[in-house]
Amino acid sequence: MRNATFILLALLALPLFGQEQPVNQEAASATVAESSVKTWFDPAMKLTWRYEVLDDNSAKIVGVGEFKEKFEKLTVPSVIDGHPVTTLGFAAFKGAHNSMDYSKNSALDARLIVCIPTSVTTIEEGTFHNTDSRPSNVLTSRTLVELAPGNEHFTLEGRFFLISKEGVLLHVYLPFNCLFVEIPDGVVRIGAHVLE
Repeated sequence: MRNATFILLALLALPLFGQEQPVNQEAASATVAESSVKTWFDPAMKLTWRYEVLDDNSAKIVGVGEFKEKFEKLTVPSVIDGHPVTTLGFAAFKGAHNSMDYSKNSALDARLIVCIPTSVTTIEEGTFHNTDSRPSNVLTSRTLVELAPGNEHFTLEGRFFLISKEGVLLHVYLPFNCLFVEIPDGVVRIGAHVLE
């Protein structure tokens, strides 16, 4: 009887071993996405940019890597490895504040200053988001954005509000002494992670 029970259990288990195991789609797409990320060392800034090449052969900045030196202002390149930089991705500047040289910086009380070139036409919602799990969003709210002269894809209202041409509020710079903000006219939507 014992042998019959063992054989019956083994036969019932056979279909389980023959089936394909379900694939974790999130893990699979994360692996594919991560494999498409390239790096480029910027000799002017002395740091490594992480980027993806988009379908139109332009580059999307997805992060910053190793810093060789401190900087006063993080200037996004207009071209990376022959690809025009057109897009800034989610949390693209995470960790960059660690290499800013505050001794040379007199721009208000910014933790990070980012200068965006005219080639950038798309800034994704959450580009300046910190993504760290901590109670305050100091990095996000104290990143000061500057637009290169001639950038017509975005506007800076009062130096504090970065707004897309479509009226989406993409970033708000909040100095220490700022207790509240009044959203400028023309804003039709507040982007994700802007006021967190």
